[in-house]
Amino acid sequence: MDSVDLIRDAFARIADELPGKLEGMSPRSLLHRAQKQGHSVSWLAFTMARRQDELFARIGDTAQVWDDGWAERFDLPESAETVEDEDYRVVDAALLSDYYRAVSAASARVLESGAAENLDRVLEGGRSVGSSLVELLNEITKDLGQIAFLRGLTDSIKAMHAKRRTEQDD
Repeated sequence: MDSVDLIRDAFARIADELPGKLEGMSPRSLLHRAQKQGHSVSWLAFTMARRQDELFARIGDTAQVWDDGWAERFDLPESAETVEDEDYRVVDAALLSDYYRAVSAASARVLESGAAENLDRVLEGGRSVGSSLVELLNEITKDLGQIAFLRGLTDSIKAMHAKRRTEQDD
């Protein structure tokens, strides 16, 4: 396995895992924050997809997936960078999953094209392709861990409320 195969495998694992973490989440659960300054599941999923979309577009010198009508689907400004976390209210788990799947497919095409094979190539901003990919993997795996934590937290809260309702009915 060479380094690009390793990178491809890492991103494929994330793409396999994220939709399952989002599936079945209610709008309220998608926007729940563990604390006031924390991020919601929806925001974490959105920003991990956006960061990946942006980086792979730079690596492959291609358009971002976002530019293919996703701003309208999300009902967000064309320049998603202007969206602030506190104003973000996307509550459609399927939409988040679909966008990440599209980004993942575009990322795989960039990797297949050979554009990422020169990991030492310096991108705009002074970082190498390899360094940028490692940084991105680090960030989005942390996001995925936070999503798993928040999913567990909101599932526990729902279970606790359901138990209380059952006890009150008895």
